[in-house]
Amino acid sequence: MAAPVQRTAYDLNVVAGRLTADRMGPYLDAAGGPAAAMRLYDWNSAVAGDMHADLGRLEIVFRNAVDMALKNLAAENGWTRPWYAHEPLFRGRRGKVAQEAIATAVHRASRRKRRADAHGGVISELGFGFWRFLCGPAYLTVLWVSALASAFPRHPARGDPRRIRADVERRMKGLHLLRNRIAHHEPIFRRDLARDHAQLLELIDGCVPTARHGPPPSAAPFRPSPSETAVHRPTPEEAREALEAAIAETGFTREELEAQAVAGRFETALAHQTWFCLPPRQSRA
Repeated sequence: MAAPVQRTAYDLNVVAGRLTADRMGPYLDAAGGPAAAMRLYDWNSAVAGDMHADLGRLEIVFRNAVDMALKNLAAENGWTRPWYAHEPLFRGRRGKVAQEAIATAVHRASRRKRRADAHGGVISELGFGFWRFLCGPAYLTVLWVSALASAFPRHPARGDPRRIRADVERRMKGLHLLRNRIAHHEPIFRRDLARDHAQLLELIDGCVPTARHGPPPSAAPFRPSPSETAVHRPTPEEAREALEAAIAETGFTREELEAQAVAGRFETALAHQTWFCLPPRQSRA
């Protein structure tokens, strides 16, 4: 288990005084009081930071897989320029937006690398939104049928680019929204974070067939088992210890955690850099 991040102590009242009523509204509604709302705000920030780190890992893995598939497409067709400079791939309104994003990325990469059109630099300058919108239906024939479906060799719909594209778009759309909420410091505590994290891990697993061993793609589920991911399914004793640590860190009782939708709404939650499962309640006589 990774060591918990050491947080700097601060006066909650001072911080709360710098936050607007609109920003604190959702936390006050959930927590029921200013002090509890600030603890919930702090919890939300900590979980958002952990999720943002994993979203960053997904972005790198995803864009590299897509880039490799499109580089192969360019090589097979004898294109003399990089795939992102092949304008026939980007048509219509969405294509125009994509071309503008590419032009900006090329400019930034050239300025940073001090040479024109450094391929790796351009790829790294293209944002999450660019890769998410490449999953749209407008690109089914021109990109997914010809190349991008092959970037997901472990997908259970292997051989059906239409189904693969639709499934990947659905996942990326939800994670893009989550990423934007985190980037703008919006509440995420009411989301099903366990499901968000599973969607993220499944996309990574689908892009990186060498990251695990198992049945061939036609038989393998598009879901990594708990032993192959960072999601830890602890024993009841471990879960109880993690719950006690979360109570000590937040100042909430278990009843308060559940009532405020911090833990009770979700199957899992983040505490001290690890996922824990709440132990079942003892039945009352």
